[in-house]
Amino acid sequence: MSSIPSTEVIKTIIGGPSDFGAGWIIILISSFITIALAVVGLYKWGYEKINERRKFLQKTLLLVIGTNIENFKVVLGSPVFINKIGEYDEFIFTNKYFYTQALVDPRGKIALYSITIKDEDFNPVLHIGGSSLSVTLGKTKFSDLVEHEPIKTYKRGGDHGGFDFYTEIHFFGRPGHYLEYGFSVNENGCGTFDYIPRSFLDDTPDNPTELATFRSKTYINTYTVIGHITLEEIETEKIEFGPKHSQIWHLNEWRTAIYN
Repeated sequence: MSSIPSTEVIKTIIGGPSDFGAGWIIILISSFITIALAVVGLYKWGYEKINERRKFLQKTLLLVIGTNIENFKVVLGSPVFINKIGEYDEFIFTNKYFYTQALVDPRGKIALYSITIKDEDFNPVLHIGGSSLSVTLGKTKFSDLVEHEPIKTYKRGGDHGGFDFYTEIHFFGRPGHYLEYGFSVNENGCGTFDYIPRSFLDDTPDNPTELATFRSKTYINTYTVIGHITLEEIETEKIEFGPKHSQIWHLNEWRTAIYN
C-alpha cells in the first residue's frame, strides 16, 4: 500500500488547492489581527500608565507653602492620618505614587510640606522657588548638591533597628523665595540606604570620608519646603520629614515594600 503524501492529507482536511490557499490566507489574517490587537492593547496600557503618572506629577506641582489645608485636600483627597505636633497639626496623605506630609498652623495655613516617593518609576522634578535649581526624586543624589552647603543636617536611627532618616536643610536666598528646603532619604519611601556610615549608628561625630561615601551612594527620595516654622520647633518635636514607620505599618504598606 503506497503512502499518501502529507500535503495530500492536509488538502483533504482543509480542502482542494484553492481552498488550501484560502485556508492559509485566513490563518495569516487571523494571526495578524491577533498581533495587531495585542500591540494596540499594549499601546493603550502604556498610554494610560503614562497619562496616569503625568496626572500625579501635576499634583506635586500644585502644592504650595502658605496655602490653606483645604487646598491640599482638594488636590490629594482625604488625609489618612492627622496628628498634633506642638501647636501644629500634621496631615499625612497617600496615593499610588507618593506620600505627602503637611504641617498646618492654627490658622489652617501650610507651614511645611514634604513629598516622599513610593514608586521607583515616579520621579517628579521639583524646582527650588523660582530658580533653575531642581531635584529629581529618586534620581538626584546628595552629592549632586555639591555646590550648596547645608545649614543643618538631621539623622536618626530607627527604634525598630536599622536607620530611619537623614536630611539636609538648605537655604538658597532669593532664588528659593527665602524659604528653607529639606532634602532627605526616608526609609519608608522608595530607595534604601545602600551605605550607612558607622558614625550614624554609633551617634559619634561624622567621619568626613564616610559621609562623602554616603552622599555619593544615596538618592534623595523626600523633598520638603519649610515656611513659617523654625528649625528649633522641628528639632524639639523630633519631626521626621515624610511618613513615619508606625504610620506605614498601620497602613500595611510595608508589606508592599517588602514583597513587591
